[in-house]
Amino acid sequence: MVEGEEQQSVGGGQGRESGPTRTCVGCRQRHDEADLLRCVPMPVEGGEGATIAVDWSGRAPGRGVYISPSVACVRRAIERGGFSRSLRSKLSLPRSEVFLEAIRLGLRHQMGQRLSLARRAGALISGESKVLEGLKEGRGLVLVLASNLSAGSRRKLVQNAERKGLEVISWMTGEELGGRIGREHAGVILVEGQPFASDLQRISRQLAGVQEGGVPKEGTPPQGEEEQDRAD
Repeated sequence: MVEGEEQQSVGGGQGRESGPTRTCVGCRQRHDEADLLRCVPMPVEGGEGATIAVDWSGRAPGRGVYISPSVACVRRAIERGGFSRSLRSKLSLPRSEVFLEAIRLGLRHQMGQRLSLARRAGALISGESKVLEGLKEGRGLVLVLASNLSAGSRRKLVQNAERKGLEVISWMTGEELGGRIGREHAGVILVEGQPFASDLQRISRQLAGVQEGGVPKEGTPPQGEEEQDRAD
């Protein structure tokens, strides 16, 4: 059996259902499978041999190994031979920085897909006034803010969400968010249904783990992103 693909199910933490665990090829620790990224060998484009890629579908055939979405674990797996050793294969691996950026892009794409599905299911509302009204009524499970939302709107929305005990995530620009829900721009989205909210929370945790410079504190926009006045 390939390292990392154990099938044993164990009890989770308090309030969490039991599920399969896997061994991370970077840190050698076992974690819930849902929190890890499955990686598989893929043919090198225009060359010989194989490289490593994240199996975003979770259904790629053949051998696979699991990696924690963290900068340290990815570096260990690539630079100390964790991927090659676990797959018992010589691989042509990318630089750690290149693979980490591919993971970040892939996770943002996954987040966008969940938002698109939530919109189709009627499980979200958007626009600052509508979201604030929804929060006032006690609706919503996760608040999604554009990373380039204006500081004033961000503070107001974050304060409202914190009073309601809602998690706030902010990884995509207003243009990216809008594109996922059929609009030109979306500064704020309130997600109301499952499994969309839980999926977004998980992906947000994974994105936080693969940031090189840490995660900006909620209430302030990430550096390098121009603030937008619109929140709808």
